[in-house]
Amino acid sequence: MKPKITLVDGDDWQGLYVNGELVTQGHSIRAQDVCEVLGADYAFVSADYEWLDERGALPELLKDVKRIKHNG
Repeated sequence: MKPKITLVDGDDWQGLYVNGELVTQGHSIRAQDVCEVLGADYAFVSADYEWLDERGALPELLKDVKRIKHNG
C-alpha cells in the first residue's frame, strides 16, 4: 500500500503528514524528508551557478548537468 502524503502550508510554517500522522514540521519541508518518507534512494548535486545562469534552465538529462567542482 502506498503511503498517503499530505503537505500542510500555514503562512510561514509547513507540516508533512504520512497517512494522517505528522512526520516533520518547520519553516519549510526539505526534499530529503519527503524522499525518506517514501523510502526512495536520493542524491543531491550542486550545479555550476554561472553555467546554469547562462543556460536559464536545467538540461533534460542528469549526465549533462555541469557540476560544481569541490576542492579536496
